Amino acid sequence: MTWSGTENNGGTHGSATLTDQLAPGLDVSVTMETDCVNAIGNEVVYVGRITESIDPTNFLFRVGNKISLKVIDNGQGNNAPADQFGGLFISIGGFFGGEPQVCESLGQPNFSAWEGLPTTDIPAPGSVKINN
Repeated sequence: MTWSGTENNGGTHGSATLTDQLAPGLDVSVTMETDCVNAIGNEVVYVGRITESIDPTNFLFRVGNKISLKVIDNGQGNNAPADQFGGLFISIGGFFGGEPQVCESLGQPNFSAWEGLPTTDIPAPGSVKINN
């Protein structure tokens, strides 16, 4: 997964690519445009809208759906602990809302849906850097 997102006075900018094999025979590769980036302390949630998909018939990864992912920046340098991935949600409407509610709900690092989700270390050389 690669992503870059910036939110400043000029608006929201960035994109992301998610490529993974979720299960045997279930390959996912999507490109997203950034909808919002929200940081609180060392935690950030990136929300992007799918603009391209290798399997547009898969209802989860259709163009227009949103993917929200949370990451944790544990500092920089060789002695810093690994940065962490805090989960991923796919919004197709429903519980988390349509437009633009995802950025105001699930797009917030302290939103209740993120609580209790396990975190996993981001393997080297991957990293997260939050500038806020």
